[in-house]
Amino acid sequence: MIFRNKRSYSTKVETKFITPLKSPKPLKPNSFLTMDIETMNLNGNQIPVLITTHDLNETKTFIIDHELLILDSDKAIFNLWKDYFNYLNQLSIKYIFVHNLGKFDGIFIYKNLFKHYNINYIKPIIDQHNSFVCISIKIGNFEIRFLDSMRIFPCSLNELCKTFGVEGKFNSYKSEYNEISLFNNKDLLNEWIRYARQDSISLCNALLNAQKIYLEKYNIDLTSIVSRAMPLVYHLKYLDKTF
Repeated sequence: MIFRNKRSYSTKVETKFITPLKSPKPLKPNSFLTMDIETMNLNGNQIPVLITTHDLNETKTFIIDHELLILDSDKAIFNLWKDYFNYLNQLSIKYIFVHNLGKFDGIFIYKNLFKHYNINYIKPIIDQHNSFVCISIKIGNFEIRFLDSMRIFPCSLNELCKTFGVEGKFNSYKSEYNEISLFNNKDLLNEWIRYARQDSISLCNALLNAQKIYLEKYNIDLTSIVSRAMPLVYHLKYLDKTF
């Protein structure tokens, strides 16, 4: 006698009991700033002397008191960052992209946050190579996060601008920008300030275009990304240039 096993259930699914998956609601993009730090040589050390930042509404420039810099460099640098942080405290924007946070710029930001805020409110995320992934500072009930755009798009600023179809740098970096004597040359000083401001502007414009693409195609907000290793975040060479 042959016994045949019979299923006690049906493989037919009653569709009336299935709830169709809903398409995710389109995200409302978070606002962000971009920032750039320019440095100069002082007694063999690179020190921050100019900070620029940009969003949809305006470009702000914070420049060091170069006369005080000669007399008391520590105080001059402290005042520069104080002005910048006071400006951030007045805003409601909590995300700031820097195109080199991992190393050079992140060191300056982190070091000077410690001089102006309680250490308990500063939270860095550092990878296995001792590079900054992001830096957070909590001010009351508000948190500001510094993010590295180079971690998402690992290329030069000019390449990033070219990929997303925006204007890049006006001119190449000049060695004269690294000398304090620049403050005594009005034309060169103005050129240097324009150069620095354009870095923040072009980065912001490129990221705004990228933000639009990522929202439309993947429903992902750039401010939620901290590394290109996250899902759906690709190296630039794999981006569809027809966007």
